[in-house]
Amino acid sequence: MKALLFFLMSLISFQAKASFFIEPMVSYEMGSSNIDFTAAGTALKGFSTDKSTNSAINYGGRLGYITSSGFWLAGDYSAATSGKSKYDLHEDKFDRTAIGADIGMWSGRWNFWLGYNFTDKLEITQQGNTEKDKVSGTSMKVGIGYILLPHVIFNVEYAYRTYTKGDEASVDTTYANFDQYVSKYNMQSFSAGFSFPF
Repeated sequence: MKALLFFLMSLISFQAKASFFIEPMVSYEMGSSNIDFTAAGTALKGFSTDKSTNSAINYGGRLGYITSSGFWLAGDYSAATSGKSKYDLHEDKFDRTAIGADIGMWSGRWNFWLGYNFTDKLEITQQGNTEKDKVSGTSMKVGIGYILLPHVIFNVEYAYRTYTKGDEASVDTTYANFDQYVSKYNMQSFSAGFSFPF
């Protein structure tokens, strides 16, 4: 009973010192992807590695709380649209959605954070096709923001994404048996944009 009372008093005290916030975000990203194939995948594709340069428009937002000391924790949803992956011989399109959590700290006009997306889903439309291949995995990110105006923040973020599962293979058969054909699939990117917390 004493433990329950202590927990409730601590919760009330914390809520008195914390504020909830919503933070819509938009940004533009540039980066690269790297796919390494297994021996079976190399035999199927005719090459062992496939690399691309990528670009996309990102949007999403956070819902979280911030304490009076500047520490904050938030749930994070993000999506990428109009994504392009340029390979040596072709150019694919992609869309992406990710859900995770961020932890950060405000210091003056500066904001610093780390994030982890426990679900990161990529939909790929290969050149000359309309059907989509789908892969999924996880991702990590680190970022920094600076207050330009009240409720306007300029942000820069680095993200590293690792895809480990083929969810749907409409065009590329290597995604049908992901573990058999793909040994590593990752994306990394830098993004810059704005957020509007309130």
